[in-house]
Amino acid sequence: MRKLFLAMFGGSPARAEICMYLNAAAGIYQDCDIRCYPIDKDTESPNYIKARDFYLQYREFRKIAVGSELAGVEIQRTEPLFDEMLKNANIAPQQESIRYALAAHKGMRGEDGQLLDICYTYAEQEDKLAGGYYGKANMGAVINDIFVREKVYEKLDIYKDIQTVLSGKNSLDVVIICSSFGGTGASLGINFGEYLYDKFKEDENFHLHCIHIQPYFYFPDPIFIQDGGGQREKQIDYKQFYAKSAAVTSVLGEREDLIKKDTKEAVFDRFYYIGQEVLDKVSERNSAAGGQDNNIHIIDMLVSLAVQDILREKQNKGTQLYGYLYSNDGTSYISWQQMPRAIGFQTKHACMMRFCEFMLDCMMPLFQENDGNYKTEALIVHLFGTKGFFKNEADIREEINNKLRDDMRVCCDFCRSYMQYWIELEENTRYGDDGEGVTRFFNLEELKRIVNAPKSDYKAVWEKTDNLELTRMTEYKNYEKGDTCCDIYALLCREKELKEIARRDKIGMNVAGALIRKIYEKCAVEDYDTRLD
Repeated sequence: MRKLFLAMFGGSPARAEICMYLNAAAGIYQDCDIRCYPIDKDTESPNYIKARDFYLQYREFRKIAVGSELAGVEIQRTEPLFDEMLKNANIAPQQESIRYALAAHKGMRGEDGQLLDICYTYAEQEDKLAGGYYGKANMGAVINDIFVREKVYEKLDIYKDIQTVLSGKNSLDVVIICSSFGGTGASLGINFGEYLYDKFKEDENFHLHCIHIQPYFYFPDPIFIQDGGGQREKQIDYKQFYAKSAAVTSVLGEREDLIKKDTKEAVFDRFYYIGQEVLDKVSERNSAAGGQDNNIHIIDMLVSLAVQDILREKQNKGTQLYGYLYSNDGTSYISWQQMPRAIGFQTKHACMMRFCEFMLDCMMPLFQENDGNYKTEALIVHLFGTKGFFKNEADIREEINNKLRDDMRVCCDFCRSYMQYWIELEENTRYGDDGEGVTRFFNLEELKRIVNAPKSDYKAVWEKTDNLELTRMTEYKNYEKGDTCCDIYALLCREKELKEIARRDKIGMNVAGALIRKIYEKCAVEDYDTRLD
């Protein structure tokens, strides 16, 4: 089984982490052990919190779905606390500025102060960035040097876990996920990769990769506000921002010892450059100007698919470019065809989305109801059996039924989040000055209907729901056929494997799992290329 450790530096990888759980739920990743190590200074950012919450949902969903194609891989998540790293480096909060950090750890001399004055304004030298580095990669670079000197990285769980795996003579892929912009990721990501390479390069089982994210945010022109006796910038100059990011990428690409080409040794076996072709025309819809609370974007999905690419058995070493997505003279919209390994990617997510529709439209209202009709509902009677030969009422064992209801609600909650994040991805992938939407994956109107519709009258929903609507697009052909929710419900009520399953299960732990496996089986579609008209 492939072992994959993801060292995710800064706020940007958190959005890709969310996409990774979308892919994991749909069964994109197979036969692997994935461990995530998010390392971010701003642990209160919405990105960071949403990724953590979705991971917890995925973990609970997987406990129920285990044994099916759903959520087929276990993912572990360990949060190294940045404040603890600073403490281990003997950096107190009042020292977390370039001037204080250098003075405390190097005994700054006169010429050091002169060099600082040349490179940074006094305000930049004194700037204390307790919440995050926010585009101040120079600050993070100073801290990185101190982390290396004080052997802070060796105290991290990821470092210890790497040692454990390699000591057992097992193969291990480590992936650095970072950005060319921002502060934490831009300053620590590549540097940490070089640090790991120096420590483990002699071990033939150690394989190191990098996924480098390019900017796709909108930044308004800077404005100046009065600050005491002078003025200061309030917002980032987007032209400088993109120019600096491009310069970072150019410098990295020119380094002969960084990206492996042919058989020549270098730090990274595979290096993924992921961004969009035209960097100065991105939408205000996904603006980063208000802080790290951006919504997920197609770039984030591509980062998560680069993880899948690394998991492939046969790999071509060297730079892997996911550089072009769309432009004025290129692709007018993004759909399944533009994604890596498009057929499998589309089929897995189409199956998962149809499963989510059935769960929210049909199962969620059924297991929320608690009146007398519940005991006579066909599926419940089929699951539990009847009380007597002449009485069509389910012989419900309360302890099993309570567990079944709880598990089905957990699954429905995850399905709702899955749909909501797909809506977010499609709504916030924009292009051009007008912020035109460019994605064509699922039918957004249908997704919104499912997520927002009242869930009380489930029988009325069954009569009209057709899950073909989820994938019906004008740009390309749709799946040839598919069962409606009403059809699927009827099939479940005749499924022999489900009959009296609750009566046989003494502890009630496996009823929901058996049910959702059958639901997924009935909702699944074959490969897209075999179902065209």
